[in-house]
Amino acid sequence: ILIDGVILMFQHFDLYRKFSIEVETIQSFASKVSSFYNPENLFHNFKHAWGVLHIAFHILINGGDQYLLPLDIFAVIVAALCHDIQHPGNNNAFEAATSSDLSKVKEGIVGAGILECHHATLTNNLLNAIGSDCDILSGLTDEQCDHFRRQVGLIILGTDMAKHTSLLTEARAYASCNSTARSPKSNNSQKSDISNAINHKNGIHKHAAGNIE
Repeated sequence: ILIDGVILMFQHFDLYRKFSIEVETIQSFASKVSSFYNPENLFHNFKHAWGVLHIAFHILINGGDQYLLPLDIFAVIVAALCHDIQHPGNNNAFEAATSSDLSKVKEGIVGAGILECHHATLTNNLLNAIGSDCDILSGLTDEQCDHFRRQVGLIILGTDMAKHTSLLTEARAYASCNSTARSPKSNNSQKSDISNAINHKNGIHKHAAGNIE
């Protein structure tokens, strides 16, 4: 049922036609993603991921989509679905305190959470499934693929709750100082720049460029 919901969300925004994606490909991709969520994880499981996706969908259909290009809507949906993929059930503090394998992989990367780095990297690996039945990017140009991967990575890295307050403050400041960019009637370049408020925060931009593109 949850996979069917994902399929309907893509259909609502006409993403199948716009990006030459087969329904079966989205079904395979969503099923693959769900297999990486541990059903024994009481909170960070696939139901949680779908719940976050559902909220994102409602934000989009209640006006949020007016500020985004179709490719960015595509990225929001995928990022929401994958944002906690293969979550171990611990938080970043625990991973750091126990010197876990995930924390060692993240060593040297500034400004991004240990788990968020893991979720973003694994998602990128899934998006690299070129030629498989899960290849949801086969209909995109190279430029579109680069933009899509970048946006998905930045969105996932931005889910680190330790940065929630600072990102929210910066986003509000950005919105209040850029009234033109907030207008649904603004041009495409302004719409695609809506995430600029978080792109450079604390080195996240640099990390995303190195691991998502």
